[in-house]
This record gives sequence, structure tokens and C-alpha cells, in this order.
Amino acid sequence: DKAIHDLIQKHQTDSADSANPGNLQNVFLTGTTGFLGARLLKELLNKTNATMHCLVRASSLQAALTRIEHALSIHGMTLSDDEKKRIEPIMGDLTAKNLGMSDDQWLKLTQTADTVFHSAATVNMIKDYYELRPANVFGTREVVRFLLEGKRKHLHYASTLSVFVATTNN
Repeated sequence: DKAIHDLIQKHQTDSADSANPGNLQNVFLTGTTGFLGARLLKELLNKTNATMHCLVRASSLQAALTRIEHALSIHGMTLSDDEKKRIEPIMGDLTAKNLGMSDDQWLKLTQTADTVFHSAATVNMIKDYYELRPANVFGTREVVRFLLEGKRKHLHYASTLSVFVATTNN
């Protein structure tokens, strides 16, 4: 849509604030409570010193952290106290404007995040496109808007098909 097009044009001519992928400080993750996202979070905690801003559907910050810990425990992983200190749960919703964040929270995070790992999706091989569209299409559109607002950020995107159909030939 026109708003995204205008933001892309702005960033094509604005070379300031380009993020350095080798020096992650503030990572924004979607899908943290999912199959891939939980593993990705743990790997990033192990390999970087970055703060992890994790978008989670929850009614409170404590409930969000509990969901993250549960997702890790399903796969035999736990968080150390130091790792917990580096996780900032964000109550949100992939299907909502600003990913369910308040305008202030959205603005602050678009200014501080240097990298986005987007692995959130509604995964259901039986539902039709119209049932999957709110999270998978509109949610990704909101992630693109997030990338284009504030400072420049790197995007790492994982699709369901690439996760579940990976072979040694691709």
C-alpha cells in the first residue's frame, strides 16, 4: 500500500543508522513461543549479549514470560537468571495494528531495535487462506511497517514451508 511504499522510498535515500548485524543490541522477535521461535530465542541468548524484545499474546508481562519459559521447557530448555534479565516480553498480537503495541511502545521499539526475527505465523495446513490471512499476511505487513519506521533494522524471516519441508537439497 502507499504508506509502505513511501516508507521504502524514505529509507532508500536515508543511509544513516544502518544496523550492524555483527553487534546485536536490541532484537525484536515474533513467534517466540512457537516451535522455531523458542529455539531461536535460546540460540540468540547463547550467542549474543543482546536484549530480546519478545512479542507474545498474553494478558500480563508475567504471563508472557511464563509462556516463553513453557515453550522452551517443551523442548528441554530452560532460562538462567541472567538470560531472563535479557528478555523483555511485549504483550501484543500479530493480527493487530502496531502488532498490538501502544503507539508509545511501538515508537520506542522502532527506534531501538536493530534486528527483527519474524517467525510468527498461524500454522494450519487445513485452514483456508482467509483464515490464515490475518496473522500470516497482515501480521507480516505490520512487521514490514515496523522495519521501515524508526532506525534501520535487519530482517530475518522464516516461513512455515521452509521450516517443515527443509531437505538437504534446498
